[in-house]
Amino acid sequence: MNKLTLHLRAAALFLLLGAGLTAQDEGLKFYDNTYVDNIKTVRLHIEGFPHSYPLIELNGNARLRLSFDDLSDEVRRYSYRFIHCDRDWQESGLSPLEFNSGYSVDYLEDYDFSLRTLKEFVHYDLTFPNRNMKLEASGNYLLVVYDAEDEEFPVITRRFMVQET
Repeated sequence: MNKLTLHLRAAALFLLLGAGLTAQDEGLKFYDNTYVDNIKTVRLHIEGFPHSYPLIELNGNARLRLSFDDLSDEVRRYSYRFIHCDRDWQESGLSPLEFNSGYSVDYLEDYDFSLRTLKEFVHYDLTFPNRNMKLEASGNYLLVVYDAEDEEFPVITRRFMVQET
């Protein structure tokens, strides 16, 4: 084998390893899904328009709002991240640095306890883009929410789109 062949094989191996999903995302489904039974009433819509599709304009003023209820009566720490997808809703291979100016992973910090209900639960809210996560590219995206204590498996996945005018 000559040096060129070795370099080409090494480059191909590097691309295959670098472009694939991480070990934590092996069970990830690229469609709207709730992976655990204690999460209910998951909604993703334009802030202020609860019946809208999750579609915002790049560099526009509209923001998306994710909300859900956790039926376990204790507060959990949830993290989230975005995955840029191609037109077939598969990972596009873009690095988070190419589509997100901010943190690659952030935490849901807005929650509230249920009041006067038969079943106690915790309601979580996330609005984005925000000061920690700002999308810089149009396209299809997958929002992935993890339990921060066990980040091997996703809790929620939701699709949304960012368009250019």
